[in-house]
Amino acid sequence: MKPSFSFTHFPSIGILIKEVDLEFAPLMVQNLNLILLTAPELEKLRRELMAMASPESFSLFVELYKSWCHSPVATLALCLLAQVYDHACQLLDKFAWLEVTVELLVEVRPQKYSSVFCPLSLEYIR
Repeated sequence: MKPSFSFTHFPSIGILIKEVDLEFAPLMVQNLNLILLTAPELEKLRRELMAMASPESFSLFVELYKSWCHSPVATLALCLLAQVYDHACQLLDKFAWLEVTVELLVEVRPQKYSSVFCPLSLEYIR
């Protein structure tokens, strides 16, 4: 089974779009986001999202985005992964209005995703 199929057809993804439990949904999205960003098995899927070269990869981004919206940091990470930088900047502007909570600070801590976004850092330096 292709990883993109797993992520878009996994029952939790569809359920998360309409999830109203505001404690469960962000936690589930954060865990799925961590899996997406770090699992070696999903390297091809990450590259597909980075390239956004086909209608299927764009559709995958949109489907993930719908659920990832339960977690501001996961949404930002997805946008950075997919190189949708203009929208990532818009999200950062909105972060200024978020209530700073312990949960948000723990999710934002930089070392959590540092190795995943190393190529992005190198691109920014150029």
